Amino acid sequence: ASLQAEGLATTGGAAGPTPIPPTSAPRAPAAPTPTPAVSAGCNQLIANGGFESARSHPWVEITALQVPIIGADFPRTGQKSAWLGGTDEEAFQYIYQDLSLPANAKAVVLTYWHYLEEEVSGKPADATFSAVVADQQGNVLTTLESFASSKADQQWKQSTLDMSQFAGKKIRLAFAASMAPKNKSNFFVDDVAVQACTSGNPVATPPPSGAGVKVTGTITDSATGKPIAGAVIYVLKPGVTASAAAADGQISASELLSQGTTDRNGYFELKDRLPRGKVYSAIVVAQGYRAIYADGGFEIKPNDADPVKLTVEMQKSF
Repeated sequence: ASLQAEGLATTGGAAGPTPIPPTSAPRAPAAPTPTPAVSAGCNQLIANGGFESARSHPWVEITALQVPIIGADFPRTGQKSAWLGGTDEEAFQYIYQDLSLPANAKAVVLTYWHYLEEEVSGKPADATFSAVVADQQGNVLTTLESFASSKADQQWKQSTLDMSQFAGKKIRLAFAASMAPKNKSNFFVDDVAVQACTSGNPVATPPPSGAGVKVTGTITDSATGKPIAGAVIYVLKPGVTASAAAADGQISASELLSQGTTDRNGYFELKDRLPRGKVYSAIVVAQGYRAIYADGGFEIKPNDADPVKLTVEMQKSF
Protein backbone atom coordinates (compact mmCIF):
# COMPACT_ATOMS: atom_id res chain seq x y z
CA ALA A 1 0.00 0.00 0.00
CA SER A 2 1.04 3.57 -0.53
CA LEU A 3 0.65 6.35 1.97
CA GLN A 4 -2.03 8.52 0.39
CA ALA A 5 -1.57 12.27 0.71
CA GLU A 6 -3.17 13.51 -2.51
CA GLY A 7 -5.15 16.71 -2.08
CA LEU A 8 -3.70 17.32 1.37
CA ALA A 9 -1.42 20.10 2.53
CA THR A 10 2.22 19.11 2.16
CA THR A 11 4.64 21.46 3.83
CA GLY A 12 8.30 21.49 4.65
CA GLY A 13 10.95 23.68 6.21
CA ALA A 14 14.24 24.80 4.76
CA ALA A 15 16.43 22.12 3.28
CA GLY A 16 19.24 20.91 5.49
CA PRO A 17 22.22 18.57 5.25
CA THR A 18 21.72 14.83 5.24
CA PRO A 19 22.70 13.28 8.58
CA ILE A 20 25.96 11.35 8.32
CA PRO A 21 27.39 8.59 10.50
CA PRO A 22 30.39 9.11 12.79
CA THR A 23 33.74 9.25 10.97
CA SER A 24 35.02 6.38 13.09
CA ALA A 25 33.30 3.44 14.71
CA PRO A 26 32.39 4.22 18.32
CA ARG A 27 33.76 2.09 21.11
CA ALA A 28 31.28 -0.41 22.45
CA PRO A 29 29.74 1.33 25.47
CA ALA A 30 28.65 -0.32 28.66
CA ALA A 31 24.99 -1.27 28.87
CA PRO A 32 23.08 1.95 29.52
CA THR A 33 21.32 2.41 32.83
CA PRO A 34 17.56 2.15 32.26
CA THR A 35 15.42 5.12 33.21
CA PRO A 36 11.97 4.89 34.79
CA ALA A 37 8.67 5.47 33.06
CA VAL A 38 6.92 8.77 33.75
CA SER A 39 3.31 9.91 33.58
CA ALA A 40 1.69 10.47 30.19
CA GLY A 41 2.22 13.71 28.30
CA CYS A 42 5.04 15.71 26.71
CA ASN A 43 7.96 17.06 28.70
CA GLN A 44 10.83 19.41 27.89
CA LEU A 45 14.04 17.69 29.02
CA ILE A 46 16.68 20.32 28.23
CA ALA A 47 17.51 22.83 30.95
CA ASN A 48 18.82 26.28 30.00
CA GLY A 49 18.21 25.58 26.31
CA GLY A 50 18.54 29.28 25.47
CA PHE A 51 21.85 29.58 27.42
CA GLU A 52 20.42 32.53 29.36
CA SER A 53 21.24 31.42 32.93
CA ALA A 54 23.94 33.32 34.79
CA ARG A 55 25.85 30.04 35.04
CA SER A 56 26.21 27.64 32.13
CA HIS A 57 24.94 24.72 34.27
CA PRO A 58 23.83 22.09 33.35
CA TRP A 59 25.76 22.60 30.11
CA VAL A 60 29.40 21.52 30.34
CA GLU A 61 31.94 23.32 28.13
CA ILE A 62 35.02 21.41 26.94
CA THR A 63 37.71 23.70 25.54
CA ALA A 64 41.40 24.30 26.27
CA LEU A 65 41.07 28.01 25.58
CA GLN A 66 40.27 30.73 28.09
CA VAL A 67 37.23 31.95 26.12
CA PRO A 68 33.92 30.38 27.26
CA ILE A 69 31.73 28.71 24.65
CA ILE A 70 28.53 30.23 26.04
CA GLY A 71 28.48 33.98 25.59
CA ALA A 72 26.73 37.08 24.27
CA ASP A 73 28.44 37.20 20.88
CA PHE A 74 25.61 36.23 18.50
CA PRO A 75 22.35 34.99 20.07
CA ARG A 76 19.30 34.18 17.98
CA THR A 77 16.99 35.10 20.86
CA GLY A 78 17.70 36.48 24.30
CA GLN A 79 21.19 37.56 25.29
CA LYS A 80 23.35 34.45 24.83
CA SER A 81 24.13 31.50 22.57
CA ALA A 82 26.80 28.80 22.29
CA TRP A 83 29.69 29.72 19.98
CA LEU A 84 31.76 26.83 18.64
CA GLY A 85 34.83 27.33 16.46
CA GLY A 86 36.13 30.80 15.68
CA THR A 87 39.67 29.57 16.24
CA ASP A 88 42.28 27.21 14.84
CA GLU A 89 44.25 27.07 18.11
CA GLU A 90 42.62 23.82 19.17
CA ALA A 91 41.44 20.90 17.06
CA PHE A 92 38.31 19.94 18.98
CA GLN A 93 35.85 21.55 21.39
CA TYR A 94 32.31 20.80 22.44
CA ILE A 95 29.48 21.54 24.83
CA TYR A 96 27.16 18.92 26.28
CA GLN A 97 24.27 18.20 28.63
CA ASP A 98 23.40 14.83 30.17
CA LEU A 99 19.78 13.68 29.83
CA SER A 100 17.64 10.81 31.09
CA LEU A 101 15.05 9.81 28.49
CA PRO A 102 11.83 8.23 29.85
CA ALA A 103 11.50 4.49 29.32
CA ASN A 104 7.94 4.88 28.02
CA ALA A 105 8.73 7.69 25.57
CA LYS A 106 7.02 7.12 22.23
CA ALA A 107 8.56 10.23 20.66
CA VAL A 108 11.78 12.06 21.55
CA VAL A 109 12.55 15.02 19.29
CA LEU A 110 15.52 17.39 19.36
CA THR A 111 15.07 20.86 17.92
CA TYR A 112 17.73 23.56 17.84
CA TRP A 113 18.74 26.62 15.83
CA HIS A 114 22.16 26.98 14.23
CA TYR A 115 24.10 29.58 12.25
CA LEU A 116 27.18 28.65 10.20
CA GLU A 117 29.71 31.23 9.01
CA GLU A 118 32.89 30.44 7.07
CA GLU A 119 36.11 32.28 7.94
CA VAL A 120 39.27 30.92 6.31
CA SER A 121 42.74 31.88 5.09
CA GLY A 122 43.77 30.33 1.77
CA LYS A 123 42.25 26.93 1.02
CA PRO A 124 42.25 24.99 4.28
CA ALA A 125 40.42 21.78 5.06
CA ASP A 126 36.83 22.04 6.21
CA ALA A 127 35.91 22.58 9.81
CA THR A 128 33.06 20.30 10.85
CA PHE A 129 30.29 21.04 13.33
CA SER A 130 28.06 18.26 14.64
CA ALA A 131 25.14 17.34 16.87
CA VAL A 132 26.10 14.11 18.63
CA VAL A 133 24.55 11.59 21.01
CA ALA A 134 26.96 9.76 23.34
CA ASP A 135 26.61 7.69 26.46
CA GLN A 136 27.41 9.42 29.74
CA GLN A 137 30.97 8.10 29.63
CA GLY A 138 31.52 10.01 26.38
CA ASN A 139 31.40 7.09 23.92
CA VAL A 140 29.74 8.30 20.72
CA LEU A 141 26.50 6.45 19.91
CA THR A 142 25.52 8.39 16.78
CA THR A 143 26.08 11.65 14.93
CA LEU A 144 22.62 13.15 14.38
CA GLU A 145 23.82 15.60 11.74
CA SER A 146 27.01 17.34 10.66
CA PHE A 147 27.84 20.56 8.79
CA ALA A 148 30.96 21.43 6.75
CA SER A 149 32.24 25.01 6.97
CA SER A 150 32.44 25.27 3.17
CA LYS A 151 28.64 24.90 3.04
CA ALA A 152 28.03 27.94 5.25
CA ASP A 153 25.09 30.15 4.24
CA GLN A 154 25.07 32.60 7.18
CA GLN A 155 21.42 32.05 8.09
CA TRP A 156 19.75 30.93 11.28
CA LYS A 157 18.09 27.57 10.55
CA GLN A 158 16.24 25.11 12.74
CA SER A 159 16.92 21.37 12.77
CA THR A 160 14.36 18.82 13.96
CA LEU A 161 15.90 15.41 14.70
CA ASP A 162 14.41 12.17 16.01
CA MET A 163 16.05 10.60 19.08
CA SER A 164 13.33 8.08 19.91
CA GLN A 165 15.74 5.16 19.52
CA PHE A 166 17.36 6.24 22.80
CA ALA A 167 14.15 6.07 24.89
CA GLY A 168 14.88 4.59 28.30
CA LYS A 169 18.58 5.52 28.22
CA LYS A 170 20.79 8.05 29.93
CA ILE A 171 22.57 9.93 27.16
CA ARG A 172 24.85 12.88 26.53
CA LEU A 173 23.70 15.42 23.92
CA ALA A 174 26.67 17.34 22.53
CA PHE A 175 27.40 20.03 19.97
CA ALA A 176 30.96 19.73 18.72
CA ALA A 177 33.48 21.53 16.52
CA SER A 178 36.38 19.83 14.70
CA MET A 179 38.69 22.59 13.50
CA ALA A 180 41.45 22.73 10.88
CA PRO A 181 44.56 24.95 10.51
CA LYS A 182 43.76 28.35 8.96
CA ASN A 183 40.04 27.68 9.35
CA LYS A 184 38.34 29.89 11.95
CA SER A 185 34.75 29.27 10.89
CA ASN A 186 31.97 29.87 13.39
CA PHE A 187 29.00 27.76 14.45
CA PHE A 188 26.40 29.29 16.76
CA VAL A 189 23.75 27.22 18.56
CA ASP A 190 20.66 28.58 20.33
CA ASP A 191 17.18 27.62 21.57
CA VAL A 192 17.83 23.91 22.14
CA ALA A 193 14.90 21.69 23.14
CA VAL A 194 14.34 17.96 23.59
CA GLN A 195 10.65 17.07 23.77
CA ALA A 196 9.75 13.61 25.09
CA CYS A 197 6.15 12.42 24.69
CA THR A 198 5.20 9.47 26.84
CA SER A 199 2.35 6.99 26.95
CA GLY A 200 2.19 6.67 30.72
CA ASN A 201 3.14 2.99 30.55
CA PRO A 202 6.54 1.34 30.22
CA VAL A 203 7.56 0.33 26.72
CA ALA A 204 6.08 -3.12 26.18
CA THR A 205 6.98 -6.09 24.02
CA PRO A 206 4.80 -6.13 20.88
CA PRO A 207 1.69 -8.28 21.34
CA PRO A 208 1.20 -11.52 19.38
CA SER A 209 0.06 -11.32 15.79
CA GLY A 210 -3.56 -11.99 16.69
CA ALA A 211 -3.75 -8.60 18.41
CA GLY A 212 -2.79 -6.64 15.29
CA VAL A 213 -0.48 -6.51 12.30
CA LYS A 214 3.09 -5.48 11.86
CA VAL A 215 3.57 -2.44 9.60
CA THR A 216 6.77 -2.05 7.58
CA GLY A 217 7.71 -0.04 4.53
CA THR A 218 10.15 2.09 2.62
CA ILE A 219 10.60 5.84 2.28
CA THR A 220 12.31 7.07 -0.88
CA ASP A 221 13.09 10.23 -2.84
CA SER A 222 10.26 10.81 -5.32
CA ALA A 223 12.64 12.15 -7.98
CA THR A 224 15.50 9.65 -7.75
CA GLY A 225 13.93 6.63 -6.10
CA LYS A 226 16.87 6.51 -3.67
CA PRO A 227 16.21 5.49 -0.06
CA ILE A 228 15.99 8.20 2.59
CA ALA A 229 17.82 7.32 5.81
CA GLY A 230 16.68 8.75 9.13
CA ALA A 231 13.14 9.57 7.99
CA VAL A 232 10.50 9.23 10.71
CA ILE A 233 6.88 8.15 10.20
CA TYR A 234 4.44 8.96 12.99
CA VAL A 235 1.15 7.01 12.89
CA LEU A 236 -1.68 8.66 14.78
CA LYS A 237 -4.45 7.08 16.80
CA PRO A 238 -7.68 6.37 14.88
CA GLY A 239 -9.81 9.50 14.76
CA VAL A 240 -6.82 11.85 15.05
CA THR A 241 -5.99 13.71 11.83
CA ALA A 242 -2.49 14.69 10.79
CA SER A 243 -3.52 18.30 10.25
CA ALA A 244 -4.95 18.52 13.78
CA ALA A 245 -1.92 16.86 15.37
CA ALA A 246 0.46 19.22 13.56
CA ALA A 247 -1.52 22.36 14.34
CA ASP A 248 0.36 23.08 17.59
CA GLY A 249 3.77 22.09 16.23
CA GLN A 250 4.10 18.90 18.28
CA ILE A 251 2.62 15.42 18.54
CA SER A 252 1.24 14.62 21.98
CA ALA A 253 1.16 11.21 23.63
CA SER A 254 -2.63 11.27 23.37
CA GLU A 255 -2.33 11.58 19.57
CA LEU A 256 0.57 9.22 18.78
CA LEU A 257 -0.07 5.51 18.22
CA SER A 258 3.29 4.33 16.90
CA GLN A 259 6.31 5.39 14.88
CA GLY A 260 9.29 4.10 12.94
CA THR A 261 12.62 5.41 11.65
CA THR A 262 14.24 4.37 8.36
CA ASP A 263 17.64 2.72 8.14
CA ARG A 264 20.21 3.42 5.42
CA ASN A 265 18.12 1.38 2.97
CA GLY A 266 15.03 3.51 3.61
CA TYR A 267 13.34 0.62 5.46
CA PHE A 268 11.26 1.12 8.59
CA GLU A 269 9.20 -1.00 10.95
CA LEU A 270 6.66 0.52 13.33
CA LYS A 271 7.38 -0.11 17.00
CA ASP A 272 3.83 -1.33 17.65
CA ARG A 273 1.42 -3.65 15.87
CA LEU A 274 -1.70 -1.89 14.60
CA PRO A 275 -5.31 -3.11 14.91
CA ARG A 276 -7.08 -4.26 11.75
CA GLY A 277 -10.17 -2.60 10.32
CA LYS A 278 -8.96 0.94 10.97
CA VAL A 279 -7.99 4.01 8.93
CA TYR A 280 -4.85 5.81 10.09
CA SER A 281 -3.46 9.28 9.53
CA ALA A 282 0.30 9.76 9.42
CA ILE A 283 3.02 12.40 9.49
CA VAL A 284 6.36 11.76 7.77
CA VAL A 285 9.43 13.96 8.29
CA ALA A 286 12.99 13.79 6.96
CA GLN A 287 15.86 16.26 6.98
CA GLY A 288 15.90 18.22 3.71
CA TYR A 289 12.46 17.01 2.56
CA ARG A 290 8.94 18.39 2.63
CA ALA A 291 6.99 16.94 5.54
CA ILE A 292 3.93 14.86 4.66
CA TYR A 293 0.68 15.33 6.58
CA ALA A 294 -1.64 12.53 5.40
CA ASP A 295 -5.18 12.61 6.78
CA GLY A 296 -6.61 9.08 6.38
CA GLY A 297 -3.28 8.11 4.86
CA PHE A 298 -3.74 4.33 4.88
CA GLU A 299 -6.20 1.63 5.89
CA ILE A 300 -5.56 -1.78 7.40
CA LYS A 301 -8.40 -4.04 6.29
CA PRO A 302 -9.58 -7.07 8.29
CA ASN A 303 -8.16 -9.52 5.74
CA ASP A 304 -4.87 -7.73 4.96
CA ALA A 305 -1.70 -9.80 5.07
CA ASP A 306 0.71 -9.56 8.00
CA PRO A 307 2.92 -7.56 7.70
CA VAL A 308 1.30 -4.63 5.91
CA LYS A 309 3.85 -2.87 3.72
CA LEU A 310 3.73 0.86 2.97
CA THR A 311 5.60 2.84 0.32
CA VAL A 312 6.22 6.54 0.90
CA GLU A 313 7.77 9.01 -1.54
CA MET A 314 9.02 12.42 -0.40
CA GLN A 315 9.93 15.58 -2.28
CA LYS A 316 13.05 17.65 -1.64
CA SER A 317 12.57 20.94 0.20
CA PHE A 318 14.04 23.93 -1.61
